Amino acid sequence: MDARLKAADDQKAKWTKRLGPFAPIALFLIKIKSLLFLVFKLKFLLGFLTFFGIYWAIFGWQFAAGIMACLFVHEMGHYISVKRRGLKADFPMFHMMGAYVRWYGQGVSLEDLAMISLAGPMYGLIAAFFCYGLFLATHLAIFMVLVNVGAWINFLNLLPIAMLGWDGGQATFAMSRLQRGLIAATCVVLFMLSISKGNVMGPSTIWLFLIVGLAMAWRCFTKDEPEKPSTKTFLYFQALVLVLGVIVYRTQFVGMNAPLAR
Repeated sequence: MDARLKAADDQKAKWTKRLGPFAPIALFLIKIKSLLFLVFKLKFLLGFLTFFGIYWAIFGWQFAAGIMACLFVHEMGHYISVKRRGLKADFPMFHMMGAYVRWYGQGVSLEDLAMISLAGPMYGLIAAFFCYGLFLATHLAIFMVLVNVGAWINFLNLLPIAMLGWDGGQATFAMSRLQRGLIAATCVVLFMLSISKGNVMGPSTIWLFLIVGLAMAWRCFTKDEPEKPSTKTFLYFQALVLVLGVIVYRTQFVGMNAPLAR
């Protein structure tokens, strides 16, 4: 043990000797980096606790823990997608309204930008399926509520308004006007299905589908159509609209004194 400690001290002495007068500066920068890392951890912990505390106070600890887990999975979708492309990304951070991932990249293609943006809703969809599996295993209503709310949030993230930071806004840049129109039509179909089910006052379905559909219809007339539209992005986006939309539609009476499952 003494020999190892002496070897470590000798190595440190050699390192500081090589740096000469710059050794104190290097040590200072190392300490600053450690301090910044500590601040980052405290920021993550503070955001985590703030989000959990607010939702616990309003909806109870079970929903707070569940929705936090679903949001974390959603953000990890962005994080993993960014990392897979060799880009730099910060770990997901929570705030009072949700969570976000900050990432850095220049020269990213429109298709890659779309894939990174849509990875969040895709992972959120997986989280909704996982919650449904827990509901089937336990028959606890809280898991079906998380299925509905999780699908609702991820469908809302497909809103094609880039200036507000929605995932769908970035992905829409890679699609043609025709592709955008087809997705808008799908939202209209989901809207009509919700009306036919009699949920006229249900904001979780009718207004969600209508808002996303109208926003996508508006994007059919904006001057940002790409020269080479991405069929992959269109199919990815359309699949998310269909699957998330059907989940929201089928679970729209959750929390409205109606059966949680049929």
